[in-house]
Order: sequence, then structure tokens, then C-alpha cells
Amino acid sequence: MALKKPILRWFRRCWPRASDYHGDSCADLAAIWKDYHLAAKTKLNILVMLTPLFHSVGPHNYNDEYVWEYKGLIVSQDPVAADSVGLRIIEAKRMEYFGKKVSFETPAKHIRMAETRHGLGVADPSKIELIKLGWKEGILI
Repeated sequence: MALKKPILRWFRRCWPRASDYHGDSCADLAAIWKDYHLAAKTKLNILVMLTPLFHSVGPHNYNDEYVWEYKGLIVSQDPVAADSVGLRIIEAKRMEYFGKKVSFETPAKHIRMAETRHGLGVADPSKIELIKLGWKEGILI
């Protein structure tokens, strides 16, 4: 998600012990943003959801069956809001595919904790202004 991707791809060299932030389902991942002053350095967060994976078993599992062409970009100044919107889309796709709510193998609690514990941004969907551009077919939320 947005909170993880920029950190893992672009800021990997910024911290010496990345594994320190992975405990408890990455609940304290947002601490990296403060510990390394990333919030002040990051002006725009882009969550690429062109072909997202909506279901897997474990962190390194991949199956083409659970990938779909969503063709979306989530863009926000708030990394937590971007992740929250992305999570809602993934949850909606899981509901559509499985026909019922299916829990994640690893809960995405890092998004909620980024808001409540670390004050990094907004995770509550009712507090996020969502502006939809482009086609509406298959948008899910």
C-alpha cells in the first residue's frame, strides 16, 4: 500500500534496521515517517493500482487468479488516506470475488495505527475527501 511502497522502494537506504518496523503486522510502520523525517520530504503519495493483487496467503505469495486490471491510481498528500482508500478497494474486490467478507491473512492494521498511534494522517474513510476522475465502471467504491 502507499504507506509501504514509497518507504520500501524509494527510502530503503534511509534506515539501518528496517526489520525493526515489521513486528505486529507492521503496526508501527508509520514511525519510519517521523524517525527519518520522511513526512516533510514526501509531497505526494501515489498508490499504483493498475493490476493489484487482492488475495494472497502470506507476504510473498502471488497468484494470477487474484490479480485484476483495476487501472487506477490513488494520489494524495496524505499517505494514510491513500492506503485507506486502497484498502477499501481491495476489500470491495474481495467481497465481489468471494461473495462474502474474507479476512486478510495479515491484517492491514498499520493503516489504522498510522492515524491513531502515530498521527501521520487520516485512515477514517468518512473523513477522506475522495475525488473520482475518469471512467466509473468497475470503480468498486
